[in-house]
Amino acid sequence: FFFNDTATTEIYTEQIVGSVRCVQETVTIPAIIHLQAQEALRYGDGPIVLVLAPTRELAMQIHEQVKIFSDSTKVRTTCVYGGVEKYHQRKELQRGCHIVIATPGRLIDFLEEKS
Repeated sequence: FFFNDTATTEIYTEQIVGSVRCVQETVTIPAIIHLQAQEALRYGDGPIVLVLAPTRELAMQIHEQVKIFSDSTKVRTTCVYGGVEKYHQRKELQRGCHIVIATPGRLIDFLEEKS
């Protein structure tokens, strides 16, 4: 998990998680509190928080849990994973997202494309 604030200070936390609920309790809530203090994102900004998940299914589950809290805030989230068309995922990233949940393969795809 990466948090990157406006001073570009990076914090890296590696965690073996027993459940998606554990992610919700240990990462999601502190991340959203941190993000509330950030300036508004502009087109192409972000992400400030990157969550890597080993599988598409786990990425989707984490995204659903994050959305439980982020939907009531100004925090924008998206989930990028393989097995589906990149177009809509790319558009969400370009629009600007505070939190991105990604599988490693799809993240590498977007980084190599510089999108």
